[in-house]
Amino acid sequence: MLDVRMLGAFAISLDGQMRHGSLGSKGRRLAAYLLTYPNRSHRREYLTDLFWDDEDANCGRNALNTALWRLRKILDGCASKSNIRPVSIADEIVLELDDLAVVDVHRFQHIAKMFLEVDERTSCSCEMTDTFASYQGRFLDGEDDLWVIEERERLHCLYIRVLTNLMHRFAASRRYEDALECGRLILREDPLRELVQRNVMLLYVLNGQQAEAIQQFERCRTLLWNECNVRPMPQTESLADLVRTGSVFDELPALTETFFGHA
Repeated sequence: MLDVRMLGAFAISLDGQMRHGSLGSKGRRLAAYLLTYPNRSHRREYLTDLFWDDEDANCGRNALNTALWRLRKILDGCASKSNIRPVSIADEIVLELDDLAVVDVHRFQHIAKMFLEVDERTSCSCEMTDTFASYQGRFLDGEDDLWVIEERERLHCLYIRVLTNLMHRFAASRRYEDALECGRLILREDPLRELVQRNVMLLYVLNGQQAEAIQQFERCRTLLWNECNVRPMPQTESLADLVRTGSVFDELPALTETFFGHA
């Protein structure tokens, strides 16, 4: 079975054996591009300019042909069982990819789309596990092509959106430990999201961990000052004051409605 990893470092394995070593740096980037956008036409000239813009036209075309040949050799092992290969159609290239190939980017997007479309009352334990397992890192970590950066940001935003949705669903179901895990994961990726910092503080309170809520505020305050030279927003400091004085319990219905959309 073909297994392609692009969340984190790029890797192609076939029946458990790594197969991408022969592609070279630009060949790996080309393979990643075609695997990210399969079953669609890509003009040869565009691919040459995208990955071999430092070569003259003839050398660039030759380099593209060599990279495609190497990719075909890697994928040949799958050909008898599935339809996975780059195909030339006149001046265009199409990477035909069927459902027998496991590409982590497509799997993550499929899981995220399914989760975001289901009713909020649906149990989300499986979706939570699948989402965490399928997002193993930033898209093509270490690469800095413009298309990579744009795709990385799009996938990252989708991951944060799913985690935020999960956090709210768990909070609504009073599953505060699970909601806290989602909040921690969001802050691990984007620690400057002050709204999520407040969400986590409130979740600690709801989970009976007032001291941890204050510690979370102190970490947030230190981070904002060290990274941005700013103080926390008034809403964040107000919530911290409510926790310190114990008044937060009188305000819980309104706070939970504001932060999580439920009373």
